[in-house]
Amino acid sequence: MKIALLTAVAAALMFNLINRTVLSPGRFINQFAPCIQNQRTSFPCYGMYDLIALALCAIIFLIAVIVFIIKTLRQNASKRAEQP
Repeated sequence: MKIALLTAVAAALMFNLINRTVLSPGRFINQFAPCIQNQRTSFPCYGMYDLIALALCAIIFLIAVIVFIIKTLRQNASKRAEQP
């Protein structure tokens, strides 16, 4: 149960850092595999990597929260079953 909670907190922290562009996987990938910037848009060409990283963090967060809720409900149900 603690692992799910820590995973959820870590995913939320990563999401926040990527969203604030403190941690940019796209910028890191662009150093090794440069892309060509489209002049018609202001969106950086490596921005797709950041969006993918945000989506992965959100998915990991949701899965961890669901696991945490299920484990908490099961633990509470077993405690209720033990009580007379």
